[in-house]
Amino acid sequence: MKTADRISRLIVVFTLVSFIIFSLKIIFKLYSSSFSNIYLGKLLISSSQIISVTLIIIALVILVVTMVYCYNELRAFSGNEESTEKLKVDEKYLMIFDIIQACFSIFFSILILRLIIMPVILYLEKSNILFLSILIIINLIFLFVSNITTNNFRPQKIIQGITLFIIAKKNYFIVLAVWLVFAPASILVGLYQFSNPVLNISFSNPNKKNSPEIHFNFSDRIPDKMPKKIDIIVLSSAQNPKYEISVLQSEFFRTFTEVRLQNNQDNGFSDFFKNDDNSFEIKKSNYSLYKAIKLPDIKSDGSLVITFNENNPLENKKSYKIVNDFYIENNQFHFNEPSIKVNLK
Repeated sequence: MKTADRISRLIVVFTLVSFIIFSLKIIFKLYSSSFSNIYLGKLLISSSQIISVTLIIIALVILVVTMVYCYNELRAFSGNEESTEKLKVDEKYLMIFDIIQACFSIFFSILILRLIIMPVILYLEKSNILFLSILIIINLIFLFVSNITTNNFRPQKIIQGITLFIIAKKNYFIVLAVWLVFAPASILVGLYQFSNPVLNISFSNPNKKNSPEIHFNFSDRIPDKMPKKIDIIVLSSAQNPKYEISVLQSEFFRTFTEVRLQNNQDNGFSDFFKNDDNSFEIKKSNYSLYKAIKLPDIKSDGSLVITFNENNPLENKKSYKIVNDFYIENNQFHFNEPSIKVNLK
C-alpha cells in the first residue's frame, strides 16, 4: 500500500478516535443520569442503565483498538514498503471494523433482550442471572447459525467445528467477555455513586435519672448498607460476667423521605418498560434509622465494644469493630469519646 493511502486511512481513524472521545463525554452524562433513579421493578436495572453501560464499554473497546492501530501505523512509517510490520498494521486496521461489527451485534442483541425477552422474564418472575444466561445463549445461537451458513462449522467434527467457530469469531468473544466482566462493575459504580452511608454513634454519660446510653443514627440515600445486626459488649472488672446485647435492624425507628417517579404516559411501548414505570429519585431521597440502647450501671473502668458486619451481598463483606473506653473520675462516669462517625461507603 502506498504511503499516501496509509496517511488517508490514518486520518480516517484519527477522525473516528476524535468522535469517540467527544461521544464519551455525552455517554458518561447519560450514564450518570440513568443511575440517578433506582427502579423498583422485579429487575432493578432499567433499560437506560443497561444501554448507557453497554455504550461506555463499546466506546472504550473501539477506542483502545483504534489507538493500538494508530500507534503501530506511526511506527511502521519508518519501515520498508512491504515490511512485516506494515502487514501487521494492515491486519490491525481490518480488526477495527471487525471489532466495530462485533460491538454493534452485541449492542443490538442486548436491545432485543431488553425490549422483547425481559418482559417475559418479568412475567415469569425470573432473576437477573437468567437475563445474563439468555444473553449468552442468544449470541451463541446467532453465531452458530452464521457459521453454518458460511460452512465454517462441520457437524461431523464437532470439536474441530467449535474450535474453528471460536477462532473465526474471536473478536466477537473478546468484546462479549469484556462486556460480561465490566458491565456488573459499571452497574455497581453507577448504583452507589450517590450513596453516602454513615452510622453516627453517640454515647451519653449517666445522671441521677438515667444509666449510660448508646445512640445509633444511620443515614443514607439508600438504606441497603444498614447492618442487619449490631452487637454490644461491656467489658468491666465490676461487670462479671460481661454484659452483652444485640440490636437488629428491624428494631430501629425509621424516618425517610422518598421521592417516587411514575410514568403516566400511555403508549405502545409502555409494556416493554414495566420496571421503568416506578422508581425513586436518589438525590432527593433520604433514610434515617435511629435506636437508643440503655446500658447497665457501671461501677468501674472498662471498655465498650461494638461489632457489626457490612450488609452488602454484592461485594466482600467488611467487619467493623469499635472500641470506646470509659472511666470513673471524681465519682463521675465518662466515655473517652462522646461520639464516633463511621463511614460505611
